Formats: sequence, C-alpha cells, structure tokens
Amino acid sequence: MPEELLDASGRSAQVLSLRRRLQRNYLDFNSPPTPDAHILMRARGSQRIRAWDLPRITGRGGPVFVLLHGLGAGALLFQNVIPPLRRRGRVLVIDLPGFSQLPNPRRSMSMGDFASATTMLLDNADLSNELDVDDPVIVGHSMGTQVAVELARGSRALGGRLVLVAPVMGPGMSRPLSAVRGFLSSSLHERPAAALVSVSGLMHAGLRWPARTLPWVLRYPMAERLSGIGGRLEIVRGTYDRLCPQEWAESLLDFSGASGSVRVAEGASHQVLIDHAEVVVQAALAAAGVDDDAVAAPGRGHQE
Repeated sequence: MPEELLDASGRSAQVLSLRRRLQRNYLDFNSPPTPDAHILMRARGSQRIRAWDLPRITGRGGPVFVLLHGLGAGALLFQNVIPPLRRRGRVLVIDLPGFSQLPNPRRSMSMGDFASATTMLLDNADLSNELDVDDPVIVGHSMGTQVAVELARGSRALGGRLVLVAPVMGPGMSRPLSAVRGFLSSSLHERPAAALVSVSGLMHAGLRWPARTLPWVLRYPMAERLSGIGGRLEIVRGTYDRLCPQEWAESLLDFSGASGSVRVAEGASHQVLIDHAEVVVQAALAAAGVDDDAVAAPGRGHQE
C-alpha cells in the first residue's frame, strides 16, 4: 500500500473512510472506559502501553482485577464487565501496544512481549493512588488469554488467579484460513452490535498491526503453556464459539492442574463479554475467592 495512503499509525485511507461512515455506531477505543478513570502510560522503545485505573465504587479494599483485551480490541471491550467488578474491588484495564490508537511498535510482538510490557506497567502501578497489584485476578479475552498465561508464567505474583474468556486457538485453528472461517462462523451468532465492537477495534488499530500480530496468536501453544500452572483457573466460553470448543476448554483446565471450572454462556459466541458479561463477572469473582450471591454455579469443572 502506498505510504501516502497511510497515517502515522499505519491506518489506511479506506479504514478512515469506513470509520466516518459508521459515525455514532463507532466505538471510540481511545476514550476512557469511565469518566473517572486515571490513566497510566509506560513506554519502552517503540512500545507504548496504557492502563485505565478505576477505583472501587463503594467500600474499601477488595481484589484488583487486571483486564486484557483481544486482537483488534481495547479497554472498551470490557464496558459491561467493569461496573459490577468495581463494586467489589479495583479494576485496571489494559490497552496493549499497537491497539486503541496506540502507535504501532517497530517490530511485531509475541505474547511474551505483550506480557513483558504489561508487567512493566504493573510494576509501576503504585504511582496510581498507591494501587496494590499483589496477587491480582488476571482476566483475558481471546488473544488476551494468551497474554494472561504468559503473565502467570513469568511471575508468581501474577499467576495465582486467572480467568480465560474465549481462549484461542482451539484444535484445527492454527492456520489463518481456518481461524478466519471459525471466527466468521461464530460471528453468525453474534448481535450486530457485538460484532461492531470488533470492527471498531480493528479500525482503531488499523489492519497492518493486527495482521502482524495474528501469526503469534495462531501458533501460541496454549495447552503447553497452561500445563501444571496450578492456582485458580476459570474458563468462560460461548455455546457457539468455534475457536474454543467445549472439549478443548475442559482439557485446558485438566492440563493446568488448577482448581476452577469451565463456565458456558448459553447462546453466546466468541464476543461473550458483550451480551453475557454476567458470566464473566461470576468467573472473576470466583477466581478472586469473593463470596457473592450473584455467582452462579459453573457449568462444569473442579470445585474447591
């Protein structure tokens, strides 16, 4: 693509034109998820990572929830999850390098690279109102589940409580065409508004950076990296999510050696966070060890 058709972040003129056409139906991933969010930004070389620090709404103390988005998304992906979690603790929502209008790094990044950038930010999170991120609950969606596992592998302080929402990639999905077919097949069961979240995220990131990141997502050895990780693990999947079949999700829990469960959001697909946020919240609270009447019994899994 000719350079004159690209802006400074690598977004094409066609992408910018589509954004204008979407107008009010377009989510601005560069905006804070809530008006009272405190911004944290860290940089290492060409990698810039951002977090939105959201204090607990009522009361004091409680767990810290760290939220990691998937490919072509951003902090606003969790807009329906954030309010109920803030009633029980603090929430730190991450925008990974290259997404949500953050500049594209000069080179592609593996899941380990994304995790390293996230760790750099968390190590300095005490600058935000003395935020305590010891033993947080790490919640990842889609590609964000891979980053979450790398965080857990890299630090004992970050590895005890994991929530993997729609983890990828399931069996037979390691080739680009198969992955695209699986995603499109799953998307047939999404509401248009839910699918628009992915469209909006990709428009912000541009097409170049997700395309450079996708090969790392496709070849990530999820089962191998989860093997023997222990701790507490909650897995959430939608009924129609072809990228995360039920048997594979159950095998991941078994491989991990962790206590926890596989929770199924009935009628959901890959974007389970949009229309079935309550299932994700239930999983996060369970991983945190929070007693809550709203936490429903899981669909399947090991129980403590």
